[in-house]
Amino acid sequence: MERDMQIYSKIDSVARANGENFVNGQNSVGVRYDGNGYTKWELWLQKNGSVKDEYLLEPFIIKDTINLWAGGYGWGKSTIAINVAIHLAALWVADPDEPNARNLLAVDGKDEWCGLPIFRPNGEVLYITEETERNCAIRWRRMLNAYGLSAEERLLLNGGITSVTFDHLRKRYKRDVFKGILEAVTEREAGLVVVDTFGHLIGDNINDYSVITQAFQGLQPVLDAGCTVLLIDHTAKQYYSENEGQQEGLTPIGSGQKLGQARHLTTIRFIDRITTADPHCRGIAVRMEITKSNHTETGVSKDFDLLFDSDTDSQWISPSSLRGLDGEIVELLKERGQMKRKDIVEELDKPKDIIKKRLSALVRAGKIVSPKYGYYAYNQQEARK
Repeated sequence: MERDMQIYSKIDSVARANGENFVNGQNSVGVRYDGNGYTKWELWLQKNGSVKDEYLLEPFIIKDTINLWAGGYGWGKSTIAINVAIHLAALWVADPDEPNARNLLAVDGKDEWCGLPIFRPNGEVLYITEETERNCAIRWRRMLNAYGLSAEERLLLNGGITSVTFDHLRKRYKRDVFKGILEAVTEREAGLVVVDTFGHLIGDNINDYSVITQAFQGLQPVLDAGCTVLLIDHTAKQYYSENEGQQEGLTPIGSGQKLGQARHLTTIRFIDRITTADPHCRGIAVRMEITKSNHTETGVSKDFDLLFDSDTDSQWISPSSLRGLDGEIVELLKERGQMKRKDIVEELDKPKDIIKKRLSALVRAGKIVSPKYGYYAYNQQEARK
């Protein structure tokens, strides 16, 4: 039923855009049958074709919905979000109706972010942040320094993104921060709103399910305005209570996930620390993985290196090879050839259920193949890419 309602909502929005009157008040779901037993929705689909999800960043940001990214402290959530926001802003200012407009950050003429396809938002990017304006400016400068843009190009890119601090919103709108965000979306004609972090958007108990539900409801007018939402927050953390022992304090992301409000959740995981030949360059390797979604397949992942050069005051992100357990599995299969799952478990000395999950994810990602039940091998076609 929940997925049906999403489809119905999507059909309604497409129909309205085409000037069709598709209001149907027959029951709570809006279903009405014709004389042949078809619902009105089915007849519409037969006429117009299937409804597919559209992306801003495939597969991690779905257009016209609320997307959630969760990760631990210092694992690069904000770094990745800002970098993606910059690329989408560059795509927005490259107006396709202007003959000489171009994407300033295109790679070999392709609209991509770290090898993943990106798509032009409906308007500029609005970045809501818990940081100060000074820290925002420092982050922005570090990112742009990595691309070698001219002063004129930086100025043009600035026209595609606006940052607003929570401090500013609270001073102007008091507790009604949602109203402030909606007014900013309307004023700037924004196509993407990034909220970093979701917890700062909530004035009450962040572990109260009713409060989380109200927060999602507060964001609905932003979606109705044709804007995509990306919420950033921390994963669930542990704390200790004298009376109850160890407890798990849920963040808003975790609460939203348990409530079923999280329709498309990506987890950002720390994999490894990066050492380079240059002592001034340091960083970490992270993985983005879709861990819950009503829209697409879960388990889809992508690895990245987050690098910072302290000499040139620049920061950048690049795709990386597999690290951690995934990398160990791939390297083992490269070396040994075809292996049984139980032999992989024994060789790597890891829990069987974890190895099974990672093998399945690697098969879906095309890194390895399963020629027959229980056996796995390195995908030789992957090596030729």
